Amino acid sequence: CATDIPRLPDDRAVIEPESEYRIGPGDFLSVKFFHTAELNEDVVVRPDGRISLQLVGDVMSAGRTPAELSTDLQERYADHLMQPAVTVIMRGFASQKAFVGGEVKSPTMVPIDGRSTLADAVFQAGGPLDSAALSSVILLRKSAEGREVYRVDLGDSLEGREPLPVLRPYDVVFVPNVIAGLAKGPSYF
Repeated sequence: CATDIPRLPDDRAVIEPESEYRIGPGDFLSVKFFHTAELNEDVVVRPDGRISLQLVGDVMSAGRTPAELSTDLQERYADHLMQPAVTVIMRGFASQKAFVGGEVKSPTMVPIDGRSTLADAVFQAGGPLDSAALSSVILLRKSAEGREVYRVDLGDSLEGREPLPVLRPYDVVFVPNVIAGLAKGPSYF
């Protein structure tokens, strides 16, 4: 039943940013060369986590920080260039997504940017249906401790009575039906 699911604690509503961003598949990068502008490239990280660059071929990018990738590229280009100065600039964060489902107009994956809230995601999914139980929205989240499940009163959050949760990558937001509620729970739990 929905009342068995704990409410999201205030300290879990706001997230601490990662110390450094880690590149993921679908992210858009600019690889810039200080002295060799003809090698500058804008690339998208492939699903396998790699990017393809002139002279050095495929390079694993996913899971690394832009600074780590820049250092690796400088080492790889040292065989081809005198004193290569390479930097990686993040241009788009496609790997940062959350899923919104249930009683919303268009259940979908939504991009998040570190400031995106649960309400932002629901509205990106077309907004709640009239049948949505906004007082019992479920937030599924992966953490170091495993899977966490929380109940969020989106109505109270929108009215300022409780914090509006900031989403993390790969969060799942489930908006239940007001009539059915969560007495039986969604079939995939």
